Amino acid sequence: MKGAAKNRRERVRAMLADLKMPGALEVADDILAQADGGSVTAGEAIEKLHGAQIELRNNRRLQSAMRSSSSTSAATAIACAHTRSCCARDERTRPRREAARHDRFRLLPR
Repeated sequence: MKGAAKNRRERVRAMLADLKMPGALEVADDILAQADGGSVTAGEAIEKLHGAQIELRNNRRLQSAMRSSSSTSAATAIACAHTRSCCARDERTRPRREAARHDRFRLLPR
């Protein structure tokens, strides 16, 4: 590899790292090798770098959404279990409460 091309490759990698573009950084060497070989134009190389970054970002968003939905399901299951235990406790105490209510509103003979 020529010294100028190697220097340029390192500068491009440093710029991608500074811009926090890990997706583009992962494929930078392959794309720059294609550009050096003449199989892709500069515009196509830039498009491929951006496309790799967008793909990585979308995949991470999807994974994050899937993780949060599964943790939401776990939280919902815990809340439902708590609700069921509270309902069971209410069922055990309901007859006493209803009896007390009937005692308060019992009609007195005239």
